[in-house]
Amino acid sequence: MLRALLAAVFAFVAGSTLSTPFASAAELDPKFIAWVEGTSEIGYRDLARRFLEAGKRDVSGYESALVQLEKRFRAFLDKNENPSDPARRVDLLRRFIFVQEGFSADLDLRDPDNLFPDSIVQRRRGFCLGLSLLLADLGERLGWPLQIAAAPRHTFVRYPGKPAINVETTLGGEIHDDDWYRRRYSVAKERKELLRTLTPRESAAHLINNHGYVLLERGKQEDAEREFARALKLSPNLVEAKINRGVLRARQSKFKEALTHFDAALAAWPGDAFVQLNRINTLLALQRFDDAVTQLVTVAGTHPDLPGLDRAEQQLREHFQSSIAEPTMWRRLQRMVTGLNGARAERNKVPGLVGTYFSDSDLKKRQWSRVDRDLSFRWSWNSPGRGIPRDHFSIRWDGWLEVPADDKYTFFITCSDGVRIWIDGRQVINSWRRANDSFPKGSIELLEGIHDIRVEYFESIGEAGIAIILGSKKQERPLPLADHIFHTTP
Repeated sequence: MLRALLAAVFAFVAGSTLSTPFASAAELDPKFIAWVEGTSEIGYRDLARRFLEAGKRDVSGYESALVQLEKRFRAFLDKNENPSDPARRVDLLRRFIFVQEGFSADLDLRDPDNLFPDSIVQRRRGFCLGLSLLLADLGERLGWPLQIAAAPRHTFVRYPGKPAINVETTLGGEIHDDDWYRRRYSVAKERKELLRTLTPRESAAHLINNHGYVLLERGKQEDAEREFARALKLSPNLVEAKINRGVLRARQSKFKEALTHFDAALAAWPGDAFVQLNRINTLLALQRFDDAVTQLVTVAGTHPDLPGLDRAEQQLREHFQSSIAEPTMWRRLQRMVTGLNGARAERNKVPGLVGTYFSDSDLKKRQWSRVDRDLSFRWSWNSPGRGIPRDHFSIRWDGWLEVPADDKYTFFITCSDGVRIWIDGRQVINSWRRANDSFPKGSIELLEGIHDIRVEYFESIGEAGIAIILGSKKQERPLPLADHIFHTTP
């Protein structure tokens, strides 16, 4: 069951629900690959035409549309004195394509109409690679030296020079320098191979690889595998094809082979978050849970908002919590939680717990939230705040508990009425009953570090209040709770 579930979550390029029928249902014509391999000088115009032929697309319709697009652009340039200055040229190209002509990005790579330029020129939208090929073709017709350039998992258009001028096709033609791409895709300056101009042959390899991904999403795994192999033959260092091969193997439940491909991709792109996420899912499928935790903590420290990361974390939590009574599993869960929370705390650690206040005794009618720096309250016969009645209210506090050492910790509670406490999802105290004077306590073995904590409290009638004292087996005096509770903000 776990393997079947995991096989569905592997992905290289995220996309929305398919919006159009698949027009391409088979592999590209092998003659296209032979042409690329046998042609010494490849132009973008020929590349676009041959790619369309290989996909059995509308070549003549595309040619006619590009001729008309070129005519309109030349007329647009004539109104602006057809400049020779690169910066002015790029600005006019951006304004013409993305403003006047209304081209835009569609990030769904699963739809071949977003990859093949015949559909892009008709629909005025496409994926980054398809738009880049169209613009490079137009530039060649104009005699401009436009080129296709690549960052990890992305392509864009470059006007070469010192400095180069880049047109970002997915953001309405915004113009950016290389440093912008380095920041956006976490590319160090010394890793020049991760941000560079592609040769037309390498551009062809990207097209073949992306078409293979379309086939993979179509369920044509054998055809997709051939496309990935051909892309790597043209460009052996094409990391995206290595990733896609790993995705394919994972969907075939060949997880050991998938791991090999993801490791090869990480060797070329150290620290890449998306590859690491796929690797985490592979380790989960192989039931290498401790290795998955190590990778998860690493990614959480560098890319905390990565889509899919929370799902992998939840699967690991569920695995460990399924046998949480076992001391070994409990310690493994704690190692994961303290590792993740430690990584998150390096970015954002705020004193106090987030208290959510409810106007009923069942934690249902939420009124407001606030940060409470300590959990020591005596409301007597009064309300805790606006909108909360004096009787029949409840509170839930969430956040972190940081403990200084591996030790046995005891929570001593004074409350009226009920209280429950969980640490890392394990319940420590369950005294959920009406009691005017209640003194529950609970002990738990904790590893040093930052743990998840949840405290729930309810008041029935009469006096209201709660106070929590935290004791430690190795320390004579209680720990000041206010010095050990924290939370993080988005």
